[in-house]
Order: sequence, then C-alpha cells, then structure tokens
Amino acid sequence: MLPKSSLRVALLAAGLLVGISAFAGASSGSASGPHASTPQLIAHDTSGFGGEVTPLHGGGRAQPRRATKGGTGPSRRLASGSTTLLTIASATNGTYATGDIGRTQYVQAVGGTYAVFSRVGTLLASVTDTTFWAGLGGPDTAGICATSPTQQPDIAYDRLADRWVITEGAYDGTNYVQCFAVSTTGDATGTWYRYAYSVSSTLQPELPSLAVWPDGYYLSFNEQSSSGWAGAGALVVQRTEMLTGASDAKARFFDLSSVSSDLGGMRVATLEGWNPTINAPNQPTSGAPALYMQAHDDPLNTNDRLDLWSFHVDWTGGSSTFSQLASVSVPAYTTDSGDVAHTAAVPAPELTDALPQLGGQLEYYNDGSGHETLTVADTIAGGVGWYQLGNT
Repeated sequence: MLPKSSLRVALLAAGLLVGISAFAGASSGSASGPHASTPQLIAHDTSGFGGEVTPLHGGGRAQPRRATKGGTGPSRRLASGSTTLLTIASATNGTYATGDIGRTQYVQAVGGTYAVFSRVGTLLASVTDTTFWAGLGGPDTAGICATSPTQQPDIAYDRLADRWVITEGAYDGTNYVQCFAVSTTGDATGTWYRYAYSVSSTLQPELPSLAVWPDGYYLSFNEQSSSGWAGAGALVVQRTEMLTGASDAKARFFDLSSVSSDLGGMRVATLEGWNPTINAPNQPTSGAPALYMQAHDDPLNTNDRLDLWSFHVDWTGGSSTFSQLASVSVPAYTTDSGDVAHTAAVPAPELTDALPQLGGQLEYYNDGSGHETLTVADTIAGGVGWYQLGNT
C-alpha cells in the first residue's frame, strides 16, 4: 500500500480514450442498459444577474447603480467593492462552495450567494440565489427555483463560447426541478438566459458536478428518495440552444439507480485550458460522448478502482445511452471519511465499497495530436490522491 500522506497514480491505459472516441455519433451500450427520460422544460426567460456597477478608480469602492430590467427578471441592487473571496468564505464557513474562473472574472457560489469577482479578487457583484432565480415564470413548480433552492449549485465557465453557466437543483418536498442559467456574454454581471426543467417527483438531488462539453452541459449528482440513498443521476441540457436563448432547449436524464444503487460521487469530464496546437480552447474529437468517472474504495483494499462511463446524447430521437467503458484498478487507499458519498448497504462485507466524492473537476485535455488525458483528484486519509488516465 502506498503511504497515506500521498498518492499519485499515473494510469496509461493504451487505446482507452481513443476507443471511447469510436463511440462518437453511435448508440453505445445495450438494450438492457438504462433508458433516458426527457425532463420537461417548464420555464424559460432572460433576466439580469442583479445589476451593473461602475468601474473602480484608484482602488476605491465602486458605487452600485440601479439595474435596468432584463426580460422578466426584477431589477436589483448589487453589493460591490473590494471585498475578497476570503471574506465571503469565512463568513459562511462550513457551507457548500463552488466556483470557476474565466478570462476576466471568477464566479463563486457559497452560502446561498452568487458572487462575481475580478481575477484579482475585487467583488464586482453579488446576489442571493433566491433573488437570482426570482421571476422565473411557468407552472407552479418552476417557482421553486427561487423558493426552495438546495443551496448546492455548481458553476462552469464555457471556454468554447466565453459564457458562464450556473445550475442549482430545487426541491419542495415533492418536486425536483433543475434550474439552469447561461450568461448572454462573457460578463457574468450582465444578462442571463434562464431555464427550469422538471426532472422527478420522487428524487432529491445533492452534490452536483457540472461540466462543459460541445454537445451539452452535463451534470451528475447523488440522489435521495423518501427511503434514503438512491444512487446517482446524470443529466444533460442542450448547450447550442441555450447559448442562443432558444425556448425549446431539450434535456435528457438517466436515473442510474436502475443500473446500481452503488453509484455516487461521480464526476463529469469538462474542458479546461488552451490548445496551442490549434490555437483555440481545448476540445474533444468531434462527436465524442461525455465521460463520467466513479471511484470505489474497497474497505478490504483488494478492489479499489476507477470506473469510466460514457453518456452519448441523442437530441433528435430516443437513442441516448449511458454505458460503462472501463474499470481501472488503482493502488489501495482509504477515503477521508468526510468525503464518502455513500457506503453500499449490501450483506457481503467484501462488496461494501465506499464511494468517494471525487474532488474538484474531472479535466479532459486533447493536445491535438491524438493524445488525450483525464485528470482528477480525491481526498484520501492523510493526503490527496491524484489520477491521470491517458491513451498513450
């Protein structure tokens, strides 16, 4: 066993990601696999983030000014000035926090607040999640984006389009609605296209992971039902339509409890970085499916592993698939107890795996010459586990 203080695993599974690309545009998986449902789009509009602020001069505080109404969203005032990320994080210690960085801004969500910062840490705008989602019309359940947010959002910067994406689940005790917003420009303090999808009347989401892929904005999350743990879910919404504010952006959802209740803490591959070979943002082979990763910590240290799955979405028909691609053994380790998403309640002790909540992002990189890698980290007892899977 490797020392608990550190774990670095470089896994070079020859042909793995190249093989994955072969599924592009095809219906991978079998008829016995899970079947996708089609969440209903129940609300859509265009709204302001919360207002605008004047530029900072000489390091002083910017004075917020009244925003003009964008679409059906209400006008709001913004907090602004030189407040730092640390100030907000320390004020809400122990709450769920997430964020991403773009060309000129960093967007963070913590403690029920969305905040936009400059890259040097100056607070440009902030708004509560309930205010951000307020006014999103439609059926009664659409309103729970504002009234019953889970306060577990996720944020992604879309480098391919210079846009921001925020998603947050909402649950009122009966209905699960997934709320999405895509900025209309690269400025997160401007206007946003907002969407609400009715996903389930039996499941509650938690611990989401949002990712950018060319054909969609992909999401994974853990699921809870009235009887407790219910496994994992995978959801995708139609990125190209959302970027234009289209009112008919589609969604596809897999309830993975039909595969196994022993899934959870999954991460979705997202696009990071700049590819100097093509002088453009990093992106996968055209048509390649999205990739999901699941970690398993076997308490007997005989079968610790990473499972890799693909989500192929079919926007024109019913052929979307969610299929396991590979299972890769890793050196034995012990998950930090604070990061265990679920321990499988099965009678055989040797099959009782902890499902670590993989930390950070599952980053995909394609260097343009056929070499592709996936990189992710995991908090383990006494240190950090780092994994890199590649095709060469």
